[in-house]
Order: sequence, then C-alpha cells, then structure tokens
Amino acid sequence: MLHIALPVLDDLDGVIQLLDDLEGQATPYQLWVCVNQPESWWQDPVLMKRAQRNQDMLNCLHRWNAPNLHILDHSSPGCGWPAGKGGIGWARKVLIDAIMAVAPPHDWIISVDADTRVSPNYLTAVHTLQSTKWRAAVIPYWHRESDNKETSIAGSLYEIYLRIYRLQLIAAGAQFHITPLGSAFAVEVGVCQKISGLTPKAAGEDFYFLQKIAKYTVIKDTVDTVVYPQMRRSDRVIFGTGPAITDIEAGRLADYPLYPNTLWSDVRNTIADFPKLWERNQPTPMSQWLEKQLKTEDLWTPLRQTFKTQDRFINACHQRVDALRIFQYLRQRWETWEGERRLPLREVLPETALKSIDSDFQHQHPSGLSLGDLRRLRLQLFDCEQAASLFDSDRKYLPITGNKDD
Repeated sequence: MLHIALPVLDDLDGVIQLLDDLEGQATPYQLWVCVNQPESWWQDPVLMKRAQRNQDMLNCLHRWNAPNLHILDHSSPGCGWPAGKGGIGWARKVLIDAIMAVAPPHDWIISVDADTRVSPNYLTAVHTLQSTKWRAAVIPYWHRESDNKETSIAGSLYEIYLRIYRLQLIAAGAQFHITPLGSAFAVEVGVCQKISGLTPKAAGEDFYFLQKIAKYTVIKDTVDTVVYPQMRRSDRVIFGTGPAITDIEAGRLADYPLYPNTLWSDVRNTIADFPKLWERNQPTPMSQWLEKQLKTEDLWTPLRQTFKTQDRFINACHQRVDALRIFQYLRQRWETWEGERRLPLREVLPETALKSIDSDFQHQHPSGLSLGDLRRLRLQLFDCEQAASLFDSDRKYLPITGNKDD
C-alpha cells in the first residue's frame, strides 16, 4: 500500500487540485493530511483569517468523507502548534509517525506538498518500486510557472541553481547527490522505522531526513513520473523554494550562487582520493578545512581502524564528507572568492553536462536570459539529470551520459 503524506497550511485551492489529480490514479492509496498552524494564530487579528481558512479546509475534507482519508488536526482551537514547536517539519513528522504506527514495513510513504500537481502515472510509478531492491527514491520535478512573470523568472533561476548544484555533485562522485524537495520523495515505512523517523526542524527537514536515509540505504535517483510544484513566494519556512523566490525577486540572487568549477574540483579531487586514503594518510584539497570543522588532526586513521574493508572505509569517508559538509565548504570558500560572482555557464557546469547545453547559453549567466530561454535551459538541465546513469551493481558512480537522444 502507498501512503501519501500531505502537510497543509491555508491552501484549499492547492489541495483541491491535488485531490483531483489523485482521483484519476489507477493505484490504491491512503491519504494522510495534516492541517496545521501555530495555536497563537487564534489570538492574532490578522492571522486569524488564515486560521479560519484552515477550518474551511478541514470542513471540506470532512465532507469529502473518503474511506482512504486520514485527517490530523493541528489547526482547530486548542490543537495548533504551541510556541517553539510547529511548522512544516513538525507536520511531516506527525504524518510519518502516524503512518509508521499502523503500516507494515513494506508499505511506502510518499511525501507531497499542497502546491504540487502530479502526473497521471504518479502512484503507479512509485508502486512499481515495491517489487524491486529499492527502498527509497526521489521523484523528478518541474516547477510550474506563475501568472506573474517576475515570479516565474525568480523561480526559474532558483530551479537552475538546484539543477546545476546537483549535476556538480554527480560529477564529483558525491554519495548524496539528490535534490531534497518535500514534494518529491518516497520511502519505505521500514526504512523510516530503522532511522527513527523524521527529526523536525524549522526548515530544511527534507534535506536532513533524506541524508539520514542515504546513510542507511541507497536512494533511487529517478522514477518514471514527474511532480509539478508551483513557483510562488512564501514566508512559511526559513528557506526553500518559496523564500528563495522571494529573495531573488527582491534582488538577492547572490544568496544562490552558481559555484565555479574551481571550487567543485576541490570536492571532486577529495572524493577521488578516498581509495588512496585506504592505503595511507595524505592531504586532500579539503583536509585542512575538515580538520578544523571536525576538530581533529587525523581524519582517516580512525576510519581505517573501524572499517576493515576498502568499500566500507570509502563509504565511511562519504559519510564524513557528506552533503552538509560539502555545502558548508563551498559556502565558506565562496565567501572569500575574489573573482567574478556571476560566472557564465561554461565555468559553473561540469564538462559532462555542458555539452548538452545550447552554445548560446554557455557564455552567459542565467540571470541574463529571457523567461523563454530560462525555460529552455531548465529543460536541458532536466534532461541532463534524467540521462545520468549513477549506479552500477556495486554501488559505484558512473559519469553523466548527456541528453536522452545522444
């Protein structure tokens, strides 16, 4: 059985559209909806309007009265989140906890958001994973443009930032190389149980949850379907798609840099050195930074002593140089970067992906492109990701192969 986990806050229109998409699906499912908000909204004359809209949504869901619908009410007076607790992280946690409490380990949880539309084969594509070796997967995404042109430009620039970052992770050989979107992943119930579920955070809970999963099992990096989150501004979380679009529209594109190949080469060369470190200690491009971060002068000897085979040692190295540390390293190096800040695509894309990008785009930073050209670039980057063959049977990483038509 598939269990869809849907956190909702003041988004009745989005829920109705998503329910319409789900109604046409051929695969059975259980839908778990957490309508949520801070309890304090009931005492705020402005936010009370949003709280009342949450009540309208609860009433609409109760009238639907479907046998496969499970409603978790963290919105009604007395049921909202207390101070210091709440947000989408807590909503996802209570959804996953509720599903884990009743579902068998081989069932799957699908995470989705209320602003997301799904393909007709959405559930069927995830359901097919239950008869394979995979125990977790991320689902390809494509952001739907807004009616507002500036919002669509900002959303396109943010999506391009996400896709280039992921392509660089793939080229570097990073073990965790997926884009963590709350509307685009699925995981087996048994995996959630093994890693003690989701740890709630004010924002970024998807990143930390998927990284926990990736340290337990390999995440399948594509499924034969697509989800379509909305490009829209939002202040509901600290960071993520909504705040990023708000930032970029406000002129803060610099907060979402396309890191130069020069910096990514440090990551790539460090990961490439993992097999050599099994033999003996040697400096890597990230060694000094890692020693400072981890407060140790010997990064690798304790790993060799603990993990007695080369494969397990290399896996431990990946867990040490994980997605969060790679992100922190690039951020800190970028802060002292003295070169051009808005680099052309040819200097921020790995060579294996660059060959699939129109030559007209390669000499420009995406911020100089029209909305139509941004759409074309997004599609080319999407194709690059989908064409990537990342795993062989030994859990090693293979290079990007280019466009599907190559």
